[in-house]
Amino acid sequence: MMNTMEAQDIQKEICDNEAIYEVAASQIEEDSVILNWFGITDNNDFIIIYGLKGFKPKNKKARVQRIRTNQNIELITGLKPNTIYDFYVKLKCQKRKFYKKIRVRTLKSGQSQRITTFSTRSTFSVSSLEEEKQALWDFYTATNGSQWKNTLANNKSWSLDRPVSEWFGVTVDSDGYVTKIQMRQNYLDGEITSSISKLSKLYQLDLGGNKINAIPAEFGSLSNLTYCYLNDNILTSVPNEIGTLVNLRSLSIRGNRIKSLPSTIGNLTLLSWFNADKNQFTTLPSSLGNLSNLSALFLGENKLESLPNEIGNLRKLTYLLLKSNLLSSIPNEIGNLTLLQSLYLERNRINSIPSTIGSLVNLKYLVANYNQINNIPQSISGLTNLTWLDFNENKIPTIPEDIGNLTKLNRLDFNNNEIVDVPSSIGNLQNLTYLGFLGNKIISVPSEIGNLAKLKWLRLEDNLIKEIPSSYVNLTRLVQIYILKNNLNFNTIENIYNGINAIPTLRRFSYSPQSKVDQEELKEEFVGTTVTMTSNQMVSQNNSYQWYKNGVAISGATNKDLVLTNVQESDSGVYHFRVTNSIVAGLTLERHPITLIVSVPKCQVSEAEKNALWSFYTSTNGANWKNTVSGNKPWSLGVPVCDWYGVTVGVDNKVVELKLTSNNVSGTIPSEIGNLSSLSVLDLRSNLISGVSTGIGSLLSLKKLYLYENQLTVLPESIGNLSSLETFYLNRNQITVLPESIGNLTNLKTLAAHENLLTSLPTSINTLTKLKFLYINKNKLSGSIPISNTVLINTLLEFVFSDNYLVFSDFESNHTNYKTEISRYIYSPQAKVDVVEEKVVQSGRSITLSSTDLTSSNNSYQWFKNGVAISGATSKDLVLNNVQESAAGVYHFTATNSVVTGLTLERRPITLFVSETPVITPVPLATIESTHAGSFRPVYEKKYMISGWVKEKNVAGIKSSNYTSSAIRLYTVGLASGSLEEPVFIGDFHPTGDIIDGWQRIEGIFKINSYQSSDQTAVNNLVIELKNTSADVTSYFDDIRIYPFNGSMKSFVYDDDTKKLMAELDENNYATYYEYDKEGGLVRVKKETKKGIFTIQETRSSNAK
Repeated sequence: MMNTMEAQDIQKEICDNEAIYEVAASQIEEDSVILNWFGITDNNDFIIIYGLKGFKPKNKKARVQRIRTNQNIELITGLKPNTIYDFYVKLKCQKRKFYKKIRVRTLKSGQSQRITTFSTRSTFSVSSLEEEKQALWDFYTATNGSQWKNTLANNKSWSLDRPVSEWFGVTVDSDGYVTKIQMRQNYLDGEITSSISKLSKLYQLDLGGNKINAIPAEFGSLSNLTYCYLNDNILTSVPNEIGTLVNLRSLSIRGNRIKSLPSTIGNLTLLSWFNADKNQFTTLPSSLGNLSNLSALFLGENKLESLPNEIGNLRKLTYLLLKSNLLSSIPNEIGNLTLLQSLYLERNRINSIPSTIGSLVNLKYLVANYNQINNIPQSISGLTNLTWLDFNENKIPTIPEDIGNLTKLNRLDFNNNEIVDVPSSIGNLQNLTYLGFLGNKIISVPSEIGNLAKLKWLRLEDNLIKEIPSSYVNLTRLVQIYILKNNLNFNTIENIYNGINAIPTLRRFSYSPQSKVDQEELKEEFVGTTVTMTSNQMVSQNNSYQWYKNGVAISGATNKDLVLTNVQESDSGVYHFRVTNSIVAGLTLERHPITLIVSVPKCQVSEAEKNALWSFYTSTNGANWKNTVSGNKPWSLGVPVCDWYGVTVGVDNKVVELKLTSNNVSGTIPSEIGNLSSLSVLDLRSNLISGVSTGIGSLLSLKKLYLYENQLTVLPESIGNLSSLETFYLNRNQITVLPESIGNLTNLKTLAAHENLLTSLPTSINTLTKLKFLYINKNKLSGSIPISNTVLINTLLEFVFSDNYLVFSDFESNHTNYKTEISRYIYSPQAKVDVVEEKVVQSGRSITLSSTDLTSSNNSYQWFKNGVAISGATSKDLVLNNVQESAAGVYHFTATNSVVTGLTLERRPITLFVSETPVITPVPLATIESTHAGSFRPVYEKKYMISGWVKEKNVAGIKSSNYTSSAIRLYTVGLASGSLEEPVFIGDFHPTGDIIDGWQRIEGIFKINSYQSSDQTAVNNLVIELKNTSADVTSYFDDIRIYPFNGSMKSFVYDDDTKKLMAELDENNYATYYEYDKEGGLVRVKKETKKGIFTIQETRSSNAK
């Protein structure tokens, strides 16, 4: 907000310059005219003077009248017909030379559009004239005529002994009938009498500025009344009969105490001027919309809470004043008032402007200051005739980018809003003389403002501005520029200081004070250290400094840097500096305070917490941690815990953070970690951790847990005890299942479990109603997504489960809800469906290719052969009849879904061979009958995993990055009635991924179909065949395992002689190797990972070798 002195300075500059730049005349009659003017100020104190043609303002004797008004529109009455007048308008505070002139000729007598309802008489009735005289005398008596101003001054006092034509304020026609009563500000006190109805030819009544308290119903009989001014009285109501005054063109009831308007007001269809300011209206009758000839409507300073939609029917309206009411909105129908030139909405409670305002193409004045507007419609950029736009004192955050289209703007006022950015297009407003942005949140201003060649007043104070573009020195007509109360420093102001001050018209350049510089700081130092306090923002070589401690100047501390050596506790305090500049005079900048706390070193971590940390160190191979090896703050029982790498101790000597990112931490997190009762952050990302003990569930203060990019395969159920946990990252591990207890983490906001081996989600995840971010992509998820809780779905901001094994039916029922409520919802792509198949069919037979994974009735299919779409093959089942050799090829389909749009699933390929004889030579029946499956027997129609390792040796010794000659082939052979049936091919599984220590992994999914014979399910034997397709390569297979798709399997390898454990194969068929010395002691543990084989534990013996 500007202070009083600044406001006075601006007002003085306005008064000393041209402020009125256009005066217009409308509604010209034989004895009246409406003047409307536009200018650069919202000052509400204007002077109008006028006289006959050729009149000059300094000639007071020739002046007809001087009028003072607080609005920029005025009805001038009492003019002579067919006469030329010169009118002059200026601000009251301006000198005479700033008058703006307009010349107007009134209409000839009889040329006026005023309609009369009486016929011209050649004779007159004495009795009717006597009735009029008596009616006037009744009015005189009822309004305390003896105390009228003219009576007291003996100026044409009313008397029954004198003809009415000689009475003050009364005009009669040639026949002696009363046509005008003009009693403005004449001390009238009382009511209008009913006998006034006798004045049958009365067409102008001016009783403004008196104490008239009532209007009789008979007032409606004045059928010729054309101009009626009852403003500034003490009326409390308007009679319904006013609706019979159908010839009324101008009506003023301004400044009374009227609470409502009668609906009959809508009958006054010739009314062009209606002033109802300063009353007590709360509503308006809808019939107001019938005033189809209305050009000026004044409703300011009432108590209006809303406007009728019918206001949009006033299509001839050019001036609408609604200021100082209780309006909260403007009806859309305002856009129908296409002739409107002036619209005043200031001092209401309006929160938005309707977009239909863009239809007011003739609008010049739009004043909407002191409201609660929080949005400006883009359509306002189409009001290209605007000269005045005032949104001062609102809540506007943004300005339309196309504001630069309003090239006729003379004043643009956005003072005291919430604007952050100013569009560069504002530089197009070449007629702008006033630009106001004070009291906003602007950080930077566009250099294009420097293009505003006519700009005189620029208000940028009380913002967050850090730079003033050098182009502002081009504003060569500037009178005042305000940039104070920003974030400007000397270096910035120096760049424009001389250029601005050199502008010849400049009278005020206000740049002081400015906000404090730099940031508040808290420095906590130990006794004996050296402390330097300085500034990052003060860079000018022309600065001079003075430092203060606790508000007292420090002797000799006059440099930018304050250096304190060997600090003691007594040096604690609040420091700041003040800085002046040899170029920018009159400005002192102050630094934000630096609070210095000097203390004796303390680190009294309890033995329990220290032991917990040491147990963690020993359990996770601390001796080989990266920081230990490099000597970077290694952990040691002889060193304070505060100095241990990655440990943060709080002010209460409790460990609050443990951060060991990418530090070669390996092994299992021990249970003792649970003794760190105040631990809030545990960050162990990008290490080699393989296990988590149950003790982690005791960390009840833990808010952030980062375990991603390790070697975890399982989490303990106790993880669900972490009731304060908000952020949990465990992505890039080898976890196959999340514990059901995870649903107890009711404060969890982020869960990142992507890039694991998850096959399903616990149903308890549905209870995490505060969860905002859930990432489970790049796993092996299949089956239904258990997230259906509406509260959880409405809370989620991001939900990503792409790159899994999900099909449409797994989330079809919740998809629409996910997509509607979740801002970032990613579910595509998904893995190919079904299993890779190789099918052999004999020539001439039929075969059906299909899918077992896709079941939704909302699916659509397209089959392909060798990558080319098969015309008409749009069913789930592809039936091939009378197969010939040309049908051989690779088949697959793509599937879409009418509910889950944006996802296309593809079937894994089916390779079809057409042969006269089976291509598979099965093992003999005797071999099958002698083979026992033991406890393992695959279940028909269920998915299984097959995995194994293969090593190839090429006879030429050539190393390969991928093994291509080896595969595991699976097929089944049915056994019925003691004989073997034709083999059924399942698939060939080839090695993929990195080659680790010479071995490459084989992994795949398959399913065994049931075999029907004689209407009975017969034995269907699974045959595993190890294939080598090259004579130049020797293939070695190892660790071949088959287990259920959603299951897990571990294998153990023991030495035949020592019976010691030599290797352990985890759920993903990766090995942990154990090495022993000659005495049988464990000396080394190695772990096989995707990245290679790493030593994770090594024991060194001191025995002599």
